[in-house]
Amino acid sequence: MSERKSRKALNACWKYKPEFAGESVILKKLKSCGWNTGRIRKEGKLGEATVQKLRRGEIVSLEAYDFVCNVLNCDIGDIIEHIKESD
Repeated sequence: MSERKSRKALNACWKYKPEFAGESVILKKLKSCGWNTGRIRKEGKLGEATVQKLRRGEIVSLEAYDFVCNVLNCDIGDIIEHIKESD
């Protein structure tokens, strides 16, 4: 395996934990804490592309998870988990 993985390959190494899996789950949790998508974008917390990825249940950047974790008062390990590669 190459030292540098593509973004797609890196995203394949991660998955959402069951309580965060599914479309719009994270956005719904953020909304329950007073952060709807309009406010998120207006205040520059996350870009439109990132909001759309969250809406589709896709893996996003660490910076985005930092915002989510701060709002939801959780750790990134509460949201996603690493999938070990098989040898």
